[in-house]
Amino acid sequence: MKNKILKQFLLILSINLVIIGNGWSTTYYVAKTGNNSYNGTSLSTPWKTMSYAANHVVAGDIVYIKAGNYGSEQVIFPISGTATAPISFIGYKDNPTETPVLLYNSYKTSLDGNIMPTLYDSILPLLTGASRASGTGIKIIDKKYIIIKNIQITNYAEGLLGYGSANYNIVENVITTNTGNVDVNDSGKGINFGTEVVPGGYKANGNTIKNCIVFNSCSEGITIYGNNNTVENSRVYSNDNSTSFSSIDYYIVVKGNNNNVKGCYIKRILGTPNPLYNQHVGHGIGVKGRNDKVLCTGNTFENCTSVNLAGGGFYVRHRGVKGNTFTNCTSNGGVGFLVRDGASNNEFVNCTSKNCDAGIRFMDSSEDDSAQYAGRHNVFANCIFKKSTYAIDFNNYSLSSLADSNVIVNCIFYDADYLFQTERDNAKNKMINCIISDVTNLKTGSKQLNFDFSFCDFYNNGNGLPLPEGGGNIALDPLFVNAVGGNFNLQATSPCIDRGARLACTTIDRVGIARPQGCYYDMGAYEFIKTCSKNMTPSGTENNSVNKSYMVYPNPTEGNFTIEANDLQWIEVYNINGQKIYSVNKIKNNKTSIDLSKAPKGIYFVKIKSNTETVIEK
Repeated sequence: MKNKILKQFLLILSINLVIIGNGWSTTYYVAKTGNNSYNGTSLSTPWKTMSYAANHVVAGDIVYIKAGNYGSEQVIFPISGTATAPISFIGYKDNPTETPVLLYNSYKTSLDGNIMPTLYDSILPLLTGASRASGTGIKIIDKKYIIIKNIQITNYAEGLLGYGSANYNIVENVITTNTGNVDVNDSGKGINFGTEVVPGGYKANGNTIKNCIVFNSCSEGITIYGNNNTVENSRVYSNDNSTSFSSIDYYIVVKGNNNNVKGCYIKRILGTPNPLYNQHVGHGIGVKGRNDKVLCTGNTFENCTSVNLAGGGFYVRHRGVKGNTFTNCTSNGGVGFLVRDGASNNEFVNCTSKNCDAGIRFMDSSEDDSAQYAGRHNVFANCIFKKSTYAIDFNNYSLSSLADSNVIVNCIFYDADYLFQTERDNAKNKMINCIISDVTNLKTGSKQLNFDFSFCDFYNNGNGLPLPEGGGNIALDPLFVNAVGGNFNLQATSPCIDRGARLACTTIDRVGIARPQGCYYDMGAYEFIKTCSKNMTPSGTENNSVNKSYMVYPNPTEGNFTIEANDLQWIEVYNINGQKIYSVNKIKNNKTSIDLSKAPKGIYFVKIKSNTETVIEK
């Protein structure tokens, strides 16, 4: 009986303690006019420092921090919140109940116009470090469920550091500027979550960084070492080229799995003379692994923009970097998309490169234990590459290795000096359903080009770029709506409509239209909306005269077929390996019959030359 009564008493006591514990959640206030000897529970009795508040709160507490310069405090959280009772530190201007002041909007407007922003401590609280070579503004060490909003941080080694297993924290409307020692390599972080651990992976999970800006952080802007984190609508800028280490090296870098970066914008603000290739070249937004021991996979990058990043506006690097996806991302200036050090099986979908030295660059270094290959099995789909020096660059930096088995499908290359630079060995790469227009030369470089083309349109290119061998290739005006103005949709009479191959990796086009809309896939990034009107012959084979100025029939064939075309000059037939097995150049009445009945069964390509066009038909 006594034991039973004792158990009931302990149960009641524990319930009461839980109720009392929930009652401990309190709202506190911090202001420059306050005093740490006050109780901090009202606007008239605020604490004076953020660091004091961080050491006197418990799970569920909210701390409102009035605008002002709080000097060189280092705010360190000794305890965690919980999922249902986080610890919140929220800055405000005049009244805690007001709509938060989004310095983000005014800062980005200034920086996009290359105007340096001013930190206004009269608008939101400001932490000002004693030296950008040391200290951290806000530090979360192995803590969870902490919310930081509406705070400015400047002149520390690190702005906001979520060190180790810092999980499920939220950072919103936080501005960090001028972090890191400009005279020391690898110094300076703006906003960082997690710690690199090898072997074993990375250590920051489920954090959110939203509406934040990092400006002039020497080494890294925004860094994630962990899984399932989100970086949303945030921006990183750099304009400091005062020393070899002052400009940002990595703008937004992810190491881990299943992280999402969306709506972010980064910009290297160029000075005079143009410092694009001076100091740190600047690595934009991407995934950096560490050899093949720790995977970095399942990360997604959506609707992001990079400006003037010579180290790759968007990048994948190292063998552990696999299965990541970049969608609707734009790189303007510098290098568009960088694949290096063994990154494989990543996808770039509906992306854009413009005004870049290289649209796509492959390279390799000793960073990943000499990976033995630069990159393989990466896919570029529905992408547009406009105005490049080298549309595709097999770059010689810095180890000799192979770039192979990458696929470029339904892409558009417009206005480039060279379609390729080949200073690196390359093999088994393919271009399918692409349009290549207004490109001056095929290649430059000391290495041989090993690249397969099929169902591509090569139009209005220079003498250094002939129509390459390959099934389904043509040399006709694609009839873009307005290529100069950047509209690469096809007009209704475009010869690229219904001329592509069916591919599993591009079942929708750049704007979400399902492929095919007609009888076959279209070439290029956009599918023209139409219905299929193909005419089937009585034998059930397709009549290829639909929308074409020539006819090949019957197709498929048992070996005997006929070709008709206006002003037909010559015909060549190639097998699947690209070997020419038949040719004829004396054609009467613009019509000829060909007998391949003794050739092995398989797929063949017919190259047809008339006075008006050269096409390759499957």
